[in-house]
This record gives sequence, C-alpha cells and structure tokens, in this order.
Amino acid sequence: MHVSYTHMHLFTTAHIVPKMPRTRIVEKQLTPTDVQQCFCWPSNSLSELPGFNDNHHVEFKVLDTAGKPWTFVCCTRRTGQHAKPVLRGEWLRFVEEKGLGIGDIVIFYSNGAFPCPSYEIRVVPNGVPVHHLRLFGNDVY
Repeated sequence: MHVSYTHMHLFTTAHIVPKMPRTRIVEKQLTPTDVQQCFCWPSNSLSELPGFNDNHHVEFKVLDTAGKPWTFVCCTRRTGQHAKPVLRGEWLRFVEEKGLGIGDIVIFYSNGAFPCPSYEIRVVPNGVPVHHLRLFGNDVY
C-alpha cells in the first residue's frame, strides 16, 4: 500500500486544536459579602468578561478545577457613575459546594479567545500561599 507524504501529513494534523494560553483576570480574597450574598467583581476587570451588548447583565460559563461547569451572571447597576459589578447565578451554590469562607482566595482565568473566551476558576483556601506557575508569559497554574 502506498501512502503519499501529502496525504499522511493531512491525516496526522487534521482536527488538532491548540490549547489557548490562559491569563489570570481576577484574584480576590473573599469578603463576607462575597460568601453570603454575591461576588463583588472588580470594576477594573469588567472588560475581561463577554460583551454586555447594551444590557446590564451577561451570563457566562466557568469551569472549576474538577472540570465542572458553573453558570455565573455578572450584573451591573443600571444607573449611577460606577458599574459596581457583581456575580450571581450559581455563585452561592459554588460557594456552598466548595465550602468557601471569608479569607479564601478565588482566581479567575480566561483564554481570551475571541469571540468566545472560556473561563476557569481556582480556589485557594485561607492561609495557603498562592503560587503561580508561568510558562512563556502565560499562567499555567
């Protein structure tokens, strides 16, 4: 059987999708409000979320470190000078299931892929040092 190099090259590289590098977009120590009501998203990181398209809320999926998807909704004020973004949706269920408390740290990552970025969340318990592993300028863990 004769297989040409061109045919073999197409066969071996078909359907290979490179993993996008991820970027840490939010790292925050949880407050009583974050744990009991809603996560107060830092205003300076609002641009890292999917477009609001003239709405005051946007829904997006986040994978935890176990690969479980969560649906969060980021809401902003309808009026006023400051947006005051907060996360709702499954946020409180996430807090309960993960046993999060005041002082724990959550880190959100994005792969930044346009137009549909993906998001991940990592939890670091209170008192455990946060270590970041960077490879070629990208957060690995």
